[in-house]
Amino acid sequence: MGEALPDVTLVDALFRSSVIGVALLDSGLRCVRVNEALAALSQRPVAEHLGVPVRTFLPALVEVVQPWLEEVLRTRRPRLQQVLRGARPVHGVLDILPHADGLLLILADSPSLLHSERVLLARLRLSELLSEVSAGFIELRPSEVGTGITRALQAAAEAFDADLALVACFVDDKAAAEVAHRWEREPRERPEPERVAIDVDPGKRPDTSRAALPRLAAGHDVVLGLVTESERAQRTHLLHLGALATLVGEQARSLVAMPLRMGRDVTGFVCFGCLRRERDWTSEILTSMRVIVEIIASAMHRRQQEERIEERLRFEALVSRLSREFVSASLTEMDAVVLRALQTIGTARPFSRAVIYRRDPTDQWLELWHEWLAPGMPSLRPTFLRVPRSEIGYIPPAFFQGESVI
Repeated sequence: MGEALPDVTLVDALFRSSVIGVALLDSGLRCVRVNEALAALSQRPVAEHLGVPVRTFLPALVEVVQPWLEEVLRTRRPRLQQVLRGARPVHGVLDILPHADGLLLILADSPSLLHSERVLLARLRLSELLSEVSAGFIELRPSEVGTGITRALQAAAEAFDADLALVACFVDDKAAAEVAHRWEREPRERPEPERVAIDVDPGKRPDTSRAALPRLAAGHDVVLGLVTESERAQRTHLLHLGALATLVGEQARSLVAMPLRMGRDVTGFVCFGCLRRERDWTSEILTSMRVIVEIIASAMHRRQQEERIEERLRFEALVSRLSREFVSASLTEMDAVVLRALQTIGTARPFSRAVIYRRDPTDQWLELWHEWLAPGMPSLRPTFLRVPRSEIGYIPPAFFQGESVI
């Protein structure tokens, strides 16, 4: 996903913690900075750690996590919440984050972790996640954005402890939703394309309906947290999800879905779901989710704009090439050049048929001059080889006055 730097203010706050061990390592895994909590594990003063390889003052830790340290140095992708067991005197939960040219180590002894440190650590993880997701889209080509979105969904879902994440786009004037990207902790076979109709209650406006997809199409979040026993018994939570339950699975215990906006238009949504357990969603997680949705929307919008620019440039190059062929063609070659031009344009757009009609000298008939057909398309010959102008009511008069008609 690219390099991501943890928030400096949060890092400084963690170094002041008395229950979370924190250390900064350089690219050679030598200690640059360490706090009292981590120094206490090696029973050495803080000053004696500076410039010393981590293997020297925490041999048990390095023996267990050396491959992780090297991996994060190489890939610049963090390893979070790694459980250390049996590595005495080091134990607990370890986070390894890329930081500058080296690493940031955060070791939390879970039983002694105070509430304020847990909150701070969660904020750091969310901050690092947002940086990672954002950095992952830098300098991606349009063809690579789809892969980048899937990686972003995986990184976010794993950080939020979700089991699935998906991006769906509204199609057919918001009459349906179709999954464009999906990540699952345990992938399953799914139909292609994965599409559901948007279930609007005829008696309610979409923005007041309790069904999930109409609410998302109207620009509202959908949050399913802890479900009461009566709701689960009566399956009312699934009624509220409506067709969204088809996409995430009726076994979904908790989920969050947020509208995907491009400019002022709601073009789809992003959804995170938990299948293993019910859970509540904190305000900080919801805020981080909104930022991730905006990052994904921005990447999709940029891909769309760049694809349009590339398409226009390709078409302009095509027109330039065809122009050169017309200029250099002799009169005897002109019919073949015209037919090649129709085929080239029809294939590039793509169209099913490209034809040229010309008016006869009396201006009362249209005569089929050239015709290109996509495979399987029937010819207009002989039925429409010559058509009386008086019978062509669907062509506006402006066309016969020399104006273009769309």
